[in-house]
Amino acid sequence: MPDSRVLMKLTLLLLLTTLVCQGQSDTTRSTQYSLETGGMLSTDGLTPFWFRTNQLGVVPLTGSFGFVRAGIHGQIGKATNKRWQYTYGLNAVANAGQSTKVLFPEAYFRADHGLLRIQAGRWQQVLGVADTLLSSGTYIWSGNALPLPRVQVGTSGFAPVGFTRGWLAINANIAHGWFGNTGKVEGSYLHQKAIYFRVGKPGGSVKLIGGITHVVQWGGQSSAKFIGKDGKLPSSLTDFVYVFAAVSPPQSLSGQISTHDLSNRYGNHLGSVDFAMDWSLPAASLLVYVQRPYDDDTGVLFMNLPDGLYGVCWQNRATGRQRGFRLDRLTTEFLTTLNQSGFRLGGGHFQGADDYFNNFQYVDGWIYKDRVIGTPFFTRRTDARADHQDLLGLSKTKLPIVSNRTQVIHAGLQGGWPSGVRVRMLLSQSWNYGRPEQLGPIIAYPQFSGMVEFTVPTPWLNGLDLRVGVAADRGQWLNNSTGGWLSLRKTGFF
Repeated sequence: MPDSRVLMKLTLLLLLTTLVCQGQSDTTRSTQYSLETGGMLSTDGLTPFWFRTNQLGVVPLTGSFGFVRAGIHGQIGKATNKRWQYTYGLNAVANAGQSTKVLFPEAYFRADHGLLRIQAGRWQQVLGVADTLLSSGTYIWSGNALPLPRVQVGTSGFAPVGFTRGWLAINANIAHGWFGNTGKVEGSYLHQKAIYFRVGKPGGSVKLIGGITHVVQWGGQSSAKFIGKDGKLPSSLTDFVYVFAAVSPPQSLSGQISTHDLSNRYGNHLGSVDFAMDWSLPAASLLVYVQRPYDDDTGVLFMNLPDGLYGVCWQNRATGRQRGFRLDRLTTEFLTTLNQSGFRLGGGHFQGADDYFNNFQYVDGWIYKDRVIGTPFFTRRTDARADHQDLLGLSKTKLPIVSNRTQVIHAGLQGGWPSGVRVRMLLSQSWNYGRPEQLGPIIAYPQFSGMVEFTVPTPWLNGLDLRVGVAADRGQWLNNSTGGWLSLRKTGFF
């Protein structure tokens, strides 16, 4: 059970801050605050899937708990071609349950100058084109894990290419980050870059979007079996050139680096190739998107078809008086990752069995602070039911992602009533097949996870929102659990 004394102190601090802030709500001011306190209870001490998923890694995985959250975001100046605009943000989360922990999922500073953006720290980010409000989670970077600290340079959204009169725009960024000492590989780095193209006038009814995201975990120190001298992985500026270009090092380095690096590439490379169509109508808009995963060349060449995330998001844009329930947004998605470039043998090397998010050199996998960074429907070994945690793949080696061959049907909706009451619902049915060519019979383990959440405005303390939710897991893959969520949230401006 939560530590009541710690939680009481945190709640009193929240209420005191709310009392100080009330009466200062002014939407013309540029500094916004948010304060929330509440807790979750579950039937068996496990947090249901949709309470803990895509929450920046701040919701405990086990045990009933209480929490306090506080955030502040502000701006200084206005971005123009001659002036800088500065933005800062800080979010803190204190959880009190089986253990007490304070986390900072956001702590960043950003500078904008025209279409240029420079940002440093931790901040919420989703990579890939999708409906970020109701999605099951974008493939490569979903907001499921605590954000990595990083420095990023890029555009502030889509930047029009001048001579095209706005028909072509580019959104691009490049970042360097730090994994820190979070697992068996210590001191490794993150390399992240993305470029997206948009065709169609910004005010036009149809816009086409396409692009690619490339992320790499590289450098660091490890004791894994493929590591070379003293367990140090290539980490120099020269090594970074090979990481950035995603090319193999020259054979002349034989004897100086591990055979794994020599026959592959420096680091763990992965990403997605995205396509989307944004169609705006007078009363609605439609976003259709595809995220195509890759783990090596076979994925980039689409040899892993039909693997990918396929989604459609409908958004209500109708105006006029609302008389009853209004459906504002509806999203449906299908995720499949069964192919993984097949299981062919040739030339003494595997061509296929991509084993998404697992890596034999970066043995912690595409995971940060005990959470999968990408799609949450790839399951960590410790999150699966106890009788599934020893499933092995073609390599007969235990790796942190116990299932990356999965199919998911997902739906999300959001709407509300004239009273101001809002509802959000997420429903997912998955079939989990383990890793490529797992030993023993290949069985699909079905799993349902769902959540419904209501936000009710109240007159208390000059406007508090009451959040009430229930979530449940039922199936053969995760432990069955049911949980309830209750919290009070206050937002405003200084």
